[in-house]
Amino acid sequence: MELSLVAILVCFCYTSVGAEMKNQQLKKTYIIHVDHSSMPESFDDHLQWYDSSLQSVSESAEMLYTYNTVIHGFATRLTAEEAVALEKQPGILSVQPEMIYELHTTRTPEFLGLGKSEDLLPASDSTSDVIVGVLDTGVWPEIKSFDDTGLGPVPSSWKGECEVSKTFTASSCNRKLIGARSFSRGYEAALGPIDETMESKSPRDDDGHGTHTATTAAGSPVSGASLFGYATGIARGMATKARIAAYKVCWLGGCFGSDIIAAMEKAVADGVNVMSMSIGGSLTDYSRDTVAIGAFRATALGVFVSCSAGNGGPSGGSLSNVAPWITTVGAGTLDRDFPAYVNLGNGKNYSGISLYSGKSLSGAVVPLVYAGNVSSSASGSLCMTGTLPRAKVSGKIVICDRGGNSRVQKGLVVKNAGGLGMILTNTELYGEELVADAHLLPTAAVGQKTGDAIKHYAFSDPKPVATIASGGTQLGVEPSPVVAAFSSRGPNLITPEVLKPDLIAPGVNILAGWTGKVGPTGLTDDGRNVSFNIISGTSMSCPHVSGLAALVKAAHPEWSPAAIKSALMTTAYSTYKNGETITDVATGQSSTPFDYGAGHVNPVAALDPGLVYDATVNDYVDFLCALNYTADDIKQVANKTFTCDSSKKYSLGDLNYPSFAVPLQTASGRGGGAGVTSTVKYTRVLTNVGSPATYKVLVLSQVKSVSVSVEPETLSFSKQYEKKSYTVTFTATSMPSGTSSFTRLQWSDGKHIAAEMRNQQSRKTYIVHMDKSNMPAPFSAHQEWYDTSLKLVSESAEMLYTYENVIHGFATALTAEEATSLQKQPGILSVLPEVIYELHTTRTPQFLGLDKSGEVLPSVNSESEVVIGVLDTGVWPEIESFNDAGLGPVPRSWKGTCEVSKSFNSSSCNRKLIGARSFSKGFEAEEGPIDEKTESKSPRDVYGHGTHTSTTAAGSTVKGASIFGYAPGTARGMATNARISMYKVCWFRRCYDSDVLAGMDKAVADGVNVLSLSIGGGTSDYDKASTSIGAFTAMAQGVFVSCSAGNEGPFSSSVSNVAPWITTVGAGTLDRDFPAYVSLGNGKNYSGMSIFTGKNPLPGSFVRLAYAGNVSKFDSTDCGNGTLIPKKVAGKIVICDGSWGSDRVEKGFFVKEAGGVGVILANGEFEGEQVFADAHFLPTAAMGMKAGDAIKKYVLSSTNPKATITFGGTLLGVQPSPKVAAFSSRGPNPVTPQVLKPDLIAPGVNILAGWTGAASPSGLPEDKRRVKFNVDSGTSMSCPHVSGLAALLKAAHPDWSPAAIRSALMTTAYSTYKGGKTILDVATGKPATAFEYGAGHVNPVAALDPGLVYDATVSDYIGFLCAINYTASQIKKATNTKLTCKSGQKYSLGDLNYPSFSVPLKAASSKGRAAAGTSTVKHTRTLTNVGPPGTYTVAVSPKTPEVDILVEPTSLSFSKQNEKKSYTVTFTAKPMKADTKRFARLNWSDGKHVVSSPIALFWT
Repeated sequence: MELSLVAILVCFCYTSVGAEMKNQQLKKTYIIHVDHSSMPESFDDHLQWYDSSLQSVSESAEMLYTYNTVIHGFATRLTAEEAVALEKQPGILSVQPEMIYELHTTRTPEFLGLGKSEDLLPASDSTSDVIVGVLDTGVWPEIKSFDDTGLGPVPSSWKGECEVSKTFTASSCNRKLIGARSFSRGYEAALGPIDETMESKSPRDDDGHGTHTATTAAGSPVSGASLFGYATGIARGMATKARIAAYKVCWLGGCFGSDIIAAMEKAVADGVNVMSMSIGGSLTDYSRDTVAIGAFRATALGVFVSCSAGNGGPSGGSLSNVAPWITTVGAGTLDRDFPAYVNLGNGKNYSGISLYSGKSLSGAVVPLVYAGNVSSSASGSLCMTGTLPRAKVSGKIVICDRGGNSRVQKGLVVKNAGGLGMILTNTELYGEELVADAHLLPTAAVGQKTGDAIKHYAFSDPKPVATIASGGTQLGVEPSPVVAAFSSRGPNLITPEVLKPDLIAPGVNILAGWTGKVGPTGLTDDGRNVSFNIISGTSMSCPHVSGLAALVKAAHPEWSPAAIKSALMTTAYSTYKNGETITDVATGQSSTPFDYGAGHVNPVAALDPGLVYDATVNDYVDFLCALNYTADDIKQVANKTFTCDSSKKYSLGDLNYPSFAVPLQTASGRGGGAGVTSTVKYTRVLTNVGSPATYKVLVLSQVKSVSVSVEPETLSFSKQYEKKSYTVTFTATSMPSGTSSFTRLQWSDGKHIAAEMRNQQSRKTYIVHMDKSNMPAPFSAHQEWYDTSLKLVSESAEMLYTYENVIHGFATALTAEEATSLQKQPGILSVLPEVIYELHTTRTPQFLGLDKSGEVLPSVNSESEVVIGVLDTGVWPEIESFNDAGLGPVPRSWKGTCEVSKSFNSSSCNRKLIGARSFSKGFEAEEGPIDEKTESKSPRDVYGHGTHTSTTAAGSTVKGASIFGYAPGTARGMATNARISMYKVCWFRRCYDSDVLAGMDKAVADGVNVLSLSIGGGTSDYDKASTSIGAFTAMAQGVFVSCSAGNEGPFSSSVSNVAPWITTVGAGTLDRDFPAYVSLGNGKNYSGMSIFTGKNPLPGSFVRLAYAGNVSKFDSTDCGNGTLIPKKVAGKIVICDGSWGSDRVEKGFFVKEAGGVGVILANGEFEGEQVFADAHFLPTAAMGMKAGDAIKKYVLSSTNPKATITFGGTLLGVQPSPKVAAFSSRGPNPVTPQVLKPDLIAPGVNILAGWTGAASPSGLPEDKRRVKFNVDSGTSMSCPHVSGLAALLKAAHPDWSPAAIRSALMTTAYSTYKGGKTILDVATGKPATAFEYGAGHVNPVAALDPGLVYDATVSDYIGFLCAINYTASQIKKATNTKLTCKSGQKYSLGDLNYPSFSVPLKAASSKGRAAAGTSTVKHTRTLTNVGPPGTYTVAVSPKTPEVDILVEPTSLSFSKQNEKKSYTVTFTAKPMKADTKRFARLNWSDGKHVVSSPIALFWT
């Protein structure tokens, strides 16, 4: 026997250092791995602990998902800083960013030798005890490949189930398909609820991919199988008697990591023996790769995990799924082709490939044309829809270049233009790789060389002619296999010392079972139904290995997953029978182990490998130690406690892997240093699984630059499972960087050969905007068109979501290259990467003057006709704020619904809360199925944020409202008689833009008048921000859209939601405080803030005072969990730093636990003087930085520091107020500085409004208090104030446009106090500017009668986009309209009819002021009279000496309502240093009204 150890690759490379990028303060999904055994005793269960850990770093973060089997932990959305902070918490193993995975989309049993080796295969009974779990797109259970004839009872070890739904009955499963489940929560979370008219929310396969992979792995034999007569024979899986369990984790929009992990958990618990995953995501460290971690746990429990290598070839380093405990499978060809022959008029004949099955050309020679020569389109050579003129194509064969649209659709285009046939020619991008397709007219697909020859003939012959003939099915094609060009390649970018892929298997033109939902091409025009289909990809090669692993498992049930992998790898072959190395299709040259790994799988030999390289969990842990993983890192991966032995030297070369990959250090200097050598040693252990024997080693084809020696050279085994070790020493001379060499090490006993060999494009979600009006004629529905466009660039991609109202298009998961390619397709407006939004989380009616202005407010009847749509976390409908007393019938214009579920019934809605929907597909796609133990999969609000914002906007009047007696009074929304419709798009504080878009889509269709979105993500161009695009369509349909500015202040240019058609709202304070007073032993007194509700345990006299840094472990100052020393804290007030660590309220909980009697929260520099009122557990005072520093100075300098805390209840009339909140995001506008943002500010600090009954006021799990009202802060709170006020204006002026309403709110806003001083900024204590407050603080009573407004139409915004040089395509993307820029017209950003002025000016050079002296900028505006006739005169103040501001004309006279008048403002500026800023106001007044606009001048 010979044991052939795969080839050894020796790689010379330079060491490189990567630059680390700064984390953006945007929230994204992370999967948190927790050390399950480290739960503190203070917690009753792990969920409480998880929640506490999470709240310690983020007040707003919520758990999206919890995991308990393959990993322990949860999923949540965090900023990068919060993620880093959480990772430092006790018991946290890792904080890993969420990944989105993609699908890696017969003759094979005979080709693999299974048909002639039945005597070697395991017995039927043993094979039928093996269960293959397939994670994919589901199954189509009715096909014959799932026939269970001849199979006995389901294995007793099986614990799974057959999920039943309206499209998948209990009878769908049988003794072959023994289990089926679906996992859609992550998918739906990211992309919105599944549209069951397009996709089955069940294990049923609507795509075909999952049915194909499952039947490839273990399908039952089906005689007479074929695709239209091609590939005729017996279709069978690799392990025909094995059982199949399907786990549907991939949907129209892709495969989300949280769904995959959930399915892996269930598969392991169900009892699968093999897990097959034809999916892949982006590469990341093993400690941050959730699938790798899940696979580790599965492997530890004896489950063999195989994954596809990816379809990113032929690029080097394009692999995915590279963890050493995963078997990574690349793709090769079969010895079967489907030839099509092209005969030219010059007598030349060429061979291609095709699966055409219709009427042939019957040998007739017909005219031949090149599409690029007959089409006037720039992309005419690609045979895109509508590019071929019938007059020049009819009756001819057309040569079409590959690319741009799907291969099959090109033929459809030719056919529709009257063409008789097609020659599909590869370009340089595709080389010689050919894929067989079921074409719709006579077609031959040919490689690049053949294609070039045919085109040369067509170009040079004056009357070129040709014919096409089919060659049917050809067997015995040589050479075979060859490595598929698309198959992803090494080296392994994560750990170059582990060779990947592990091996290759058949993956090109594979016949297997298919869904009954779609035709073989996937085109909407293709109405053909088939039971089998032929497709290609590493998605096809992976299940081959999965099925073969099932065979090996059946034959050797005691073998570990590593032993099975070793058997498959060490018996694989890398040469043909003539000794030549397997060829690479991509190059036409010999391939290498980077392409094929150990070689092509050889299942019969794998059943009896002689020796195996076994590996246990401990071996993989040692491997992690060799990577310098910390104990926490190892816990993250292995889910076990292990500390690397500091006295032991760990080596990556000692991982007992069936291949060698040896990176060698290059000497410095060009071309490598002469004479420099390096030595590397690897150790391996072989286990005898055959008869006693002696094995000798042989190193094939010694590499010139490397000496390979093996010690010992002989290994003798006297019994089964005996183990023997050997060492390989590689001594290399220096070579240039990038040099790679390969060889092969074999152990043989004369019968067996154990051989070892040496040495991605990630997918993410995109929202695709389509030009609905450009749907090609062949399509009968937009969904068909969308699907075809998608298939043109990706055979595996699926639509996750479709949109119909605010945009037209769909969401899908693509690689970056596929997204770029899709962007080039006809009718595609944009392909936008998915954005994850975060929540931007009463005295206000009185503060805003609404309580004294009943006579100017709209009538109840008109106000009640206005509907506010709130996109948020849902509602708690039972609170009094949703009382509908006094409201009439629901407006007739309303088309919405009240979504009913087990936690939200139809009676939850009424005449106040008239609609409620939830959208979770996008969230669940990212985060996994919603755990309904912690979140309600319905419109019900379990967090509180949505209830707070919706009642702020339009809550009914509730007398006697308060929180524990604080802020007592009448609670009411801004528009108490307006109706509310809730769209729950945020889950566990995260809002995926696919869900948000779905919510906007429905809200507009339902008939809302105002959309309120207290959420935000990163800023991007208007044609790329999907929420901005949705808002444009909403605005165009008369819907006012208001959004929060963000909570990233006091940093400049931190504002989000900056599109000019969105009203962007910053936050200010009220004139109400909740004072708490700290009195020190030195006689000093300081004022802070608190809502303390319990019994005051402080005596009337002073008590001891301590600083946390002096009474905690590790000198911790933040009062984190477990940091305080009880004996040093008991009976004392503790000063806790509030700028980091635990939640503000939670700090008090930890102090209380340690025996403390009070807390002083001291702000750090980051928080400055911004303090918040929180409902604390024990006497607490939150102090600004200055007071906090003074108190700390006292306690650190006094030998016996003492203090006491008292509370001042609710204090009204606080002055000055308002102030700009420190957290409120600021300008300048980072996207278009010429548009001032935010637009205005509104109350957003310590706002009292309705609250959920599912959460405490603090949100902490330890807090069992429940309230009907809560105090919260954020631009999330200011936004609904403006939304409700916009509803009032809409009711008073139903004919006003969204722009007119915004203008009224902005031009009547105030930026000074009554004494004339400018509004202050809490962050600095100094006067704020227009970059902080926009137009100023909202003044709703004045807004009802503004006198004049700056109106704007869709055309105005189009002109704005033209001014920023948007192309017609970009405008379509941004606006979903056909409007374009007029040629010859000069567009100016200064001409957007906006109620404010933001004027960038040219700065002086770095050497001083420019000689030119001044620069001039002109802005034009148009005012519309909405009041009585009058004459308005203009004034600009204060004067700015650096800029001369001239307004022409200086007066405007209006004789009637809706009359329009224009004026021009000329800014003539001196050059100033960059970053210089000046501010002024431009006011038009008729003596009664003041129409005021802010002016921001800044030099750049």
